[in-house]
Amino acid sequence: MSQFTLLRRWTLAQGQCECGRGGHQHAGPCPNRLAVGAYGLLAGEGWYALPRTPVTGEGDEDCELLCWSCYEAVVRVAMAEDPTE
Repeated sequence: MSQFTLLRRWTLAQGQCECGRGGHQHAGPCPNRLAVGAYGLLAGEGWYALPRTPVTGEGDEDCELLCWSCYEAVVRVAMAEDPTE
């Protein structure tokens, strides 16, 4: 995903984690803020863009911006549910 796409998505999310899942560290929408320059950082205001569908190429904006804490929780659940592991 290009830097331009990441910045556009961050702007659309207003610098806010987009996680609304229950079951990890928050009930309802996640309150964590995302620092614009912290994409990929593993702590603090770090965040990650999780594709909602398989990535189709550069410019694909169909993703969810998650703080690092929510991203880890989502990946942990997905790995636990994966029958190939």
